[in-house]
Amino acid sequence: GVITGIGGHGNAYTNIPSSSYDSLGLKAGTPIRLSLPDTSFSLRLGEWYTAVPSGEPVAVLHPEGLTLAIRDGDFAARFSVAPGDSFRIAIETAPPKR
Repeated sequence: GVITGIGGHGNAYTNIPSSSYDSLGLKAGTPIRLSLPDTSFSLRLGEWYTAVPSGEPVAVLHPEGLTLAIRDGDFAARFSVAPGDSFRIAIETAPPKR
Protein backbone atom coordinates (compact mmCIF):
# COMPACT_ATOMS: atom_id res chain seq x y z
CA GLY A 1 0.00 0.00 0.00
CA VAL A 2 0.84 3.68 -0.01
CA ILE A 3 0.38 6.33 2.67
CA THR A 4 -1.87 8.96 1.11
CA GLY A 5 -2.03 11.51 3.92
CA ILE A 6 -1.29 12.33 7.55
CA GLY A 7 -4.07 13.51 9.85
CA GLY A 8 -3.91 16.17 12.53
CA HIS A 9 -3.16 13.59 15.24
CA GLY A 10 -0.42 11.89 13.21
CA ASN A 11 -2.56 9.05 11.85
CA ALA A 12 -1.40 7.73 8.48
CA TYR A 13 -4.18 7.28 5.93
CA THR A 14 -3.62 4.66 3.24
CA ASN A 15 -4.87 3.72 -0.20
CA ILE A 16 -6.34 0.41 1.06
CA PRO A 17 -10.13 0.88 0.81
CA SER A 18 -12.57 -0.74 3.23
CA SER A 19 -14.12 -2.57 0.28
CA SER A 20 -10.96 -4.72 0.05
CA TYR A 21 -10.77 -5.80 3.72
CA ASP A 22 -12.57 -9.12 3.17
CA SER A 23 -10.67 -10.08 0.02
CA LEU A 24 -7.35 -9.32 1.76
CA GLY A 25 -8.34 -11.28 4.88
CA LEU A 26 -8.21 -8.19 7.11
CA LYS A 27 -10.41 -8.73 10.17
CA ALA A 28 -10.44 -7.06 13.59
CA GLY A 29 -8.15 -8.81 16.05
CA THR A 30 -5.92 -10.30 13.37
CA PRO A 31 -2.19 -9.92 14.06
CA ILE A 32 -0.28 -8.47 11.11
CA ARG A 33 3.30 -7.59 10.25
CA LEU A 34 3.72 -4.04 8.99
CA SER A 35 6.82 -3.20 6.96
CA LEU A 36 7.58 0.51 6.58
CA PRO A 37 10.55 2.09 4.78
CA ASP A 38 12.75 2.00 7.91
CA THR A 39 11.22 -0.65 10.19
CA SER A 40 9.02 -3.70 10.47
CA PHE A 41 6.89 -4.75 13.45
CA SER A 42 3.82 -6.69 14.56
CA LEU A 43 0.55 -5.01 15.46
CA ARG A 44 -3.17 -5.75 15.59
CA LEU A 45 -6.00 -4.83 13.30
CA GLY A 46 -8.83 -3.13 15.15
CA GLU A 47 -12.19 -1.56 14.40
CA TRP A 48 -11.35 1.31 16.77
CA TYR A 49 -8.22 3.00 18.08
CA THR A 50 -9.12 1.58 21.50
CA ALA A 51 -8.38 -1.98 20.29
CA VAL A 52 -4.90 -1.63 21.82
CA PRO A 53 -3.49 -0.10 25.04
CA SER A 54 -2.42 3.56 25.08
CA GLY A 55 0.87 4.11 23.24
CA GLU A 56 0.58 0.97 21.09
CA PRO A 57 0.32 0.94 17.27
CA VAL A 58 -2.88 -0.26 15.61
CA ALA A 59 -4.11 -0.65 12.05
CA VAL A 60 -7.67 0.66 12.16
CA LEU A 61 -10.22 -0.88 9.81
CA HIS A 62 -11.78 2.53 9.24
CA PRO A 63 -14.84 2.75 6.95
CA GLU A 64 -12.92 5.24 4.77
CA GLY A 65 -9.84 3.01 4.45
CA LEU A 66 -7.07 1.40 6.45
CA THR A 67 -5.54 3.86 8.91
CA LEU A 68 -2.23 3.37 10.72
CA ALA A 69 -2.23 4.92 14.16
CA ILE A 70 -0.90 4.91 17.69
CA ARG A 71 -3.50 5.05 20.39
CA ASP A 72 -3.02 8.41 22.10
CA GLY A 73 0.07 9.08 20.00
CA ASP A 74 1.51 10.24 16.67
CA PHE A 75 2.16 7.40 14.21
CA ALA A 76 3.78 9.60 11.56
CA ALA A 77 6.28 11.14 13.96
CA ARG A 78 7.13 7.88 15.75
CA PHE A 79 7.80 5.96 12.53
CA SER A 80 8.95 8.87 10.33
CA VAL A 81 6.41 8.29 7.56
CA ALA A 82 4.96 10.76 5.07
CA PRO A 83 2.53 10.76 2.16
CA GLY A 84 3.92 8.75 -0.74
CA ASP A 85 5.74 6.24 1.48
CA SER A 86 4.97 2.63 0.66
CA PHE A 87 4.34 -0.16 3.13
CA ARG A 88 3.54 -3.87 3.18
CA ILE A 89 1.27 -5.83 5.45
CA ALA A 90 1.29 -9.57 5.99
CA ILE A 91 -1.09 -11.58 8.12
CA GLU A 92 0.85 -13.41 10.82
CA THR A 93 -0.11 -17.04 11.19
CA ALA A 94 1.97 -17.73 14.30
CA PRO A 95 2.98 -15.59 17.26
CA PRO A 96 6.27 -13.73 16.73
CA LYS A 97 9.36 -15.57 18.03
CA ARG A 98 11.19 -13.92 20.88
